[in-house]
Amino acid sequence: DPEVFEYVDASSANDDINILRKEPSDGTVRIIAANIGGVNGSDIPIMNVNFKVKSGVQNISSTISISRAKLGVMPGGTTIEAGLSSKTITVGSIPTVDKSALRTAIEAAESLYNSAEEGIENGCYWKADIDAFKAAIDAAKAVYGDSGASQSQVNNAVNALNAAKAEFEASVITPATGDLNNSSTIDIGDLAIVAYYYGAKSDSENWAEAKIADINKDNEVGLDDLAFVAYRVLD
Repeated sequence: DPEVFEYVDASSANDDINILRKEPSDGTVRIIAANIGGVNGSDIPIMNVNFKVKSGVQNISSTISISRAKLGVMPGGTTIEAGLSSKTITVGSIPTVDKSALRTAIEAAESLYNSAEEGIENGCYWKADIDAFKAAIDAAKAVYGDSGASQSQVNNAVNALNAAKAEFEASVITPATGDLNNSSTIDIGDLAIVAYYYGAKSDSENWAEAKIADINKDNEVGLDDLAFVAYRVLD
């Protein structure tokens, strides 16, 4: 069917088959070949004929058929008519995946990431939060660059990145960072909480309670956490 398929090429199925002529025209291709090794059996491969679907064709079924076939046989050099056959092929469609929302989300996230400053002052971010946000951006970019990603995967990547962006924005250091006892100020009570849980790590049995004192989010209540709160008490 010339409206659906386009002939590409033909190649021999083995070294004994020699394809001597290939004459394609619109809707047909004439091939002449010789087998120099003889034939054993009633059903053997002769050649591989390749076609491709024409550009823009989709969601249709059509046919590729052998319309005429002659075999020259020995002894005697006689010609016989071979049996004919056809193949019906269904051409589907490749779903269109819209990545525009993901691209927009990545651009917004990268803009925020590039403007973020690591530090301990108000308006800065902890290194752990910056690293986690960068990992979320990289994961989204991997989906964006994946030509085989489905629309569902793209949508999930958008949602995940937007959630990571919102979480990162909420992680910025503010005047309330370090107010562990919710007294609306940083005081000795907050320092006492950090000191009480000092040395606890993410694998400690009491981590569920202790992690409130892991202010810099490095999975350990340590000297940096104590120093941060102490600095703010003095401030």
